[in-house]
Amino acid sequence: MRTLGEAVRVLVGVLAGTPVGEFVDARGLARLVVLVAGAEGASEALVQVAEVVGVVGVLDAGAQRAVRIRLRHRAARGALG
Repeated sequence: MRTLGEAVRVLVGVLAGTPVGEFVDARGLARLVVLVAGAEGASEALVQVAEVVGVVGVLDAGAQRAVRIRLRHRAARGALG
């Protein structure tokens, strides 16, 4: 990951249409990863995000719904940002 724009594009693509996509600020996460971790660390962090999203993506519909509900409750309490 060489630029913030590239990191944003990757994160938006990875998160689009996933159960967690609506809860993640792709631009903010990309900025954090690129600025704090550096290019090599950013790549690894994005791979880890993709892995988590991939795991959630293969859950059945009921489990995905449970993840969304849990994240919405945490977001409502301010626990997600």
